[in-house]
Amino acid sequence: MKIIESYKDFELTIESKKTLYSAMHDKAYVDNITKRLPAGKSVWIDSNGDTTNKNIVVFENVKWKGIFDPHMPIKFYKFFDSPTMVQAINKYINPTSIVIYQSEEFRYLTPDELRDKIEFMVDSYPTKIFIYVDMLGTDFNKLKYSYTHIIQSVITQNTIVHSLSKFKYLLEIN
Repeated sequence: MKIIESYKDFELTIESKKTLYSAMHDKAYVDNITKRLPAGKSVWIDSNGDTTNKNIVVFENVKWKGIFDPHMPIKFYKFFDSPTMVQAINKYINPTSIVIYQSEEFRYLTPDELRDKIEFMVDSYPTKIFIYVDMLGTDFNKLKYSYTHIIQSVITQNTIVHSLSKFKYLLEIN
């Protein structure tokens, strides 16, 4: 039996990657988010953004590059917290909003890690930010704390919390 040392030891087919991506990026709440967006350019990072809308600029992780039509206007990044990506978005796109919807960057985190990611977003992008958080993937003592308590402990000032359904929240940060 071979031990997989890293996920670079095997390659998924394009169809497998598409299936995996679709399962990870459910479109259930996209309309709920888009109706809240302010007028102007919106940047969707790792969020299954709508590339047919001229006011939405889509950034996806480079590992998904092979599953999208090469003619689609999708930009790819390697590191989520890259200063180069932050600068490019702020300087060249100058968006009115940033959307993080079902991003891998905001899954399976502790409350402290979630807070750090939110603070990074607030410090990096001087615009309205929408972050979708699925609390089922957040790692905390679920017997001791409620989901609402954890959400309240990680949000920053000027944040509106929209409850989308059980355990799913949309943080709107001004």
